[in-house]
Amino acid sequence: MSAPLLAVRGLRVAFPIGGVMAEAVRGVDLDIAPGEALGLVGESGSGKSLSAMAVMRLIAPPGRITAGSASFDGTDLLALPEAEMRRRRGRDISMVFQDPSTSLDPAFTIGQQLTQVIRAHRPELGRRAAREHAIEALALVGIAAPSRRLGHYPHEFSGGMRQRVLIAMAVACQPKLLIADEPTTALDVTVQARIVDLLWDLRERLGLGILFISHNLDLVAEICDRVCVMYAGRIVEAATARQVFTAPRHPYTRLLQRCVPRLHAPTDALESIEGAPPRLGAIPPGCAFAPRCPDAAEICRTEQPATRASGTREFACWAVP
Repeated sequence: MSAPLLAVRGLRVAFPIGGVMAEAVRGVDLDIAPGEALGLVGESGSGKSLSAMAVMRLIAPPGRITAGSASFDGTDLLALPEAEMRRRRGRDISMVFQDPSTSLDPAFTIGQQLTQVIRAHRPELGRRAAREHAIEALALVGIAAPSRRLGHYPHEFSGGMRQRVLIAMAVACQPKLLIADEPTTALDVTVQARIVDLLWDLRERLGLGILFISHNLDLVAEICDRVCVMYAGRIVEAATARQVFTAPRHPYTRLLQRCVPRLHAPTDALESIEGAPPRLGAIPPGCAFAPRCPDAAEICRTEQPATRASGTREFACWAVP
């Protein structure tokens, strides 16, 4: 097996709550191989986006990374000087955020914004060469008449097209890893499927590694090779996508599966997980999922389960044999 493109170990992120640092990401480990797509799933507030922002060194004060490493191509991103990290963002590792309407500046054309990104990481390019790269990037993500569209403003694009523009910006400098943080949240179902198809196509054509963050398990199943399930800042199950979606082991993963709406299921068949995730600074002792878990035993409420490996999967649960 080849060395991981990204290897995160013991990642911890904390925020001050009531005079103490409360952990929102609590010892995350994950690997992404070159060209692999890894899904990171869980409810809102589970720490998915924070983990990605930490890898990109984008945690804003008063939050901070308190422990861990993120080795990218053999270099720990968390130990780099800020100037070097700034050079790597967009060039070696890029990120697409949730809402395209807030990620593009309405006062500048798409071409101005795209060429600015390209020239920031390719300063040797002149304006004409940067424009040609911008046209190629828009064509790559399926935007028709890309040379003409460079002169348009964000409001002249649909939501799906704006998301394609953001993906074009992210891949314009041919990074090795793309982090897609809920890239389809603000889009309708049909457009979501098209964006997932686009990411799959770019992965095949460019050899991209992808970290795909979502709460939509069906989309994750479409694009990802492996899946990590997060709850309350920890990864509670990690396995191949097939294992997670056909034979989940952790009770939380099983309940997440049941919450996915099905096209032909009766409306009263939609399930939910009782209770709510713990608030930051109020994570209970033992397993954080125990208060909501139908399989919880006494040990679950008092001792945090260690992560165990079984073949190609890992899980942290006292109830799993």
